[in-house]
This record gives sequence, C-alpha cells and structure tokens, in this order.
Amino acid sequence: MRKEETHSGLADSDASAAMTSHGIVIGLGILACVLSGYGAEGARAGARPRPPVISLAVGAIRAAAQHESLATQDGDSVRHLWKGYESGFPHALRAVAKDSAAFHALWTQAMGRNPRPPAEPQVDFGREMIIVAAMGEQNGSGRDIGVDSVRRVVQTVTVFVHLSSGGPYCGEVETTMHPADIVAVPRQPGTVVFHDSRVQRDCRSSTRGKTK
Repeated sequence: MRKEETHSGLADSDASAAMTSHGIVIGLGILACVLSGYGAEGARAGARPRPPVISLAVGAIRAAAQHESLATQDGDSVRHLWKGYESGFPHALRAVAKDSAAFHALWTQAMGRNPRPPAEPQVDFGREMIIVAAMGEQNGSGRDIGVDSVRRVVQTVTVFVHLSSGGPYCGEVETTMHPADIVAVPRQPGTVVFHDSRVQRDCRSSTRGKTK
C-alpha cells in the first residue's frame, strides 16, 4: 500500500511536465498559424518576411521545451552520507544545509545517540547541498525513511522521501527507534520542498510456505 503525501506549498512535478507538454503543442499550433497567415498575406500583397513575429513564436517553444526537460529530469546523484535508526532527532524533520555551519549543527544532532560517531563528511558546498530526512521517535521496529531522488522544475527543487512501515503480517519488536537519512545532492538554486510517500510493506509472501 502506498500513500502519497505532499507538504504544504509543494508543486506536482508530473503535472507541471504534462502542462508543459500541452504548452509545446499549443506553441507549435501558434507558430503554424503565424506561418499560415503570413503565407496568405504574402501571396496577396507580396509582403516581405517578418522575422520578429516568427522569432517570438520559436522562442516561446524553446522556453517550453526547456521547462519540459527540467520537469522530467530526475536527480540520480544522491550521495548517502549516513543512514541509521538511532539518530539524535527526537521529532520528524526535513532540513536543507547549504553551508558548513548548518551542516555541522545537523550532523552533531544526528550523531547525538551514537557513542562512536563517524567523522563528519567533507562536503564541497560550492557544488553540493545537504538534505536531512528524519522520522522522529518511532515505537516498534520496521520503520524506515530515505531520500530517493531530487527533481527540479524551474525554481522549485522537490525532494522525494519514502517512509515505510510493516504491514499486518510483518512481525515487529517492541523498541524505540529514530530513523534518519542524510544525503548530499548537487547544489541547485530555488526553493526546496519535500514530497513524502508512505509505504506499507506486504510481508505475506515471506511467510507463505513456512510451517510452525
């Protein structure tokens, strides 16, 4: 079972891509009308070409095509720096760090429950930025969170996060966990927003054929 959950203010990238595709079709239609109208007028009056009008139409189509390419470009350069179940984040958190000071504060908090924390990773903030996704305190095993991908649509950078839990056929252990994922992604301008997908694992297939 999968439940999509969009935070307030998030844009639907797929919808934007679909709208852009329609924009390209409309742009082509406009260009066709311009060329057709010009041909008729030229035939009647012997008018000379009017490049500015055609250039505007071509420019609009190129802009729409550029938007389309951005809307469908998935971020496949997610670099996982740390992922674990005993982070120091007591509450759910979605955060972005674009400088070393902000990253240091987040890393220090994330390692708060680790008696032997790993060294803070080196990050080139001229090329990368840090994304942190934490579930907060969870009662019971089987919970997980992870950053899957990043997608940019013009000035909006959407971070896709999954939150998983066990279904009714999944055995769980009574425990307290604090799952979190810290990743580095290519630095991009614009507003960063998060899109959560809640997934419930189906453990029925793993229990079939087993005898007690």
